[in-house]
Amino acid sequence: MRNESMTNSISKQIHMKKEYMGIKTLIAKGNYDFALYALEGYLEKYPGNSYALKEYASIVRQRGNPQQALKILSECTKEGIHSIREKAYCYMDMGDYERALEEINKIDHKTKTCYFVKTFCEWKLGICDQENNSKAYRVEQLFSFDRQFAIEQIKKIYENGEESSFSENVDVEKLYDYVESVLPDAKRKYADDVMWHYLFYVDHVGYTNGKKSTNLLEVVSLPESYQILTMYPVPYVKSSTVNYENKKSDEKMLIKIYK
Repeated sequence: MRNESMTNSISKQIHMKKEYMGIKTLIAKGNYDFALYALEGYLEKYPGNSYALKEYASIVRQRGNPQQALKILSECTKEGIHSIREKAYCYMDMGDYERALEEINKIDHKTKTCYFVKTFCEWKLGICDQENNSKAYRVEQLFSFDRQFAIEQIKKIYENGEESSFSENVDVEKLYDYVESVLPDAKRKYADDVMWHYLFYVDHVGYTNGKKSTNLLEVVSLPESYQILTMYPVPYVKSSTVNYENKKSDEKMLIKIYK
């Protein structure tokens, strides 16, 4: 016969997970205000939950308040890789690279993101050993950004169309030029990443998920810069950070990106 307390405990864990995944879906769809409201309710029931606190802090930080995000993270009853990494992001946003490095050094640097954060902070502090650092694409571009190399990488990665592909009549190099010119005035997308992400509306830019047409382009740049690492078509998502261009006033510019 099942132990009743154990059954109740398992049931509670399942319910917690379902609630949490529902909140993650809200965030993925760009419903940030509703997600914050839901997170507040979740944390009333499960105070100190590091996963929920990390999501809450991440939105607050990306809305321009890393100090408040750090206060939120201090409420974690138990730190995990996710919450430590978010602390490092907060300190990076504040320009405190020593504290960011201190946090990220608590984590195994085998993951690409953690390794990059460590390298980026050391580079900012002038203590990075560039010669013996990994030559991963993003690290290589951090040390010596090569615009043409970035364009060639974009062409190479997305020409096979496995996950996403550009429309045949899109000139990737011209598209890169266009995005680069408007990036300084664009709003950043919320992303659980140290890189800067943006969403742009570009008429019939490509395909995703089995040749499904899309008008959305995701652009990723190095942190604290407008140097574009990559860009790719993505499925539609409701988001307040999509940089919609006025089709009428921008029609001539859009025409230029096509072959």
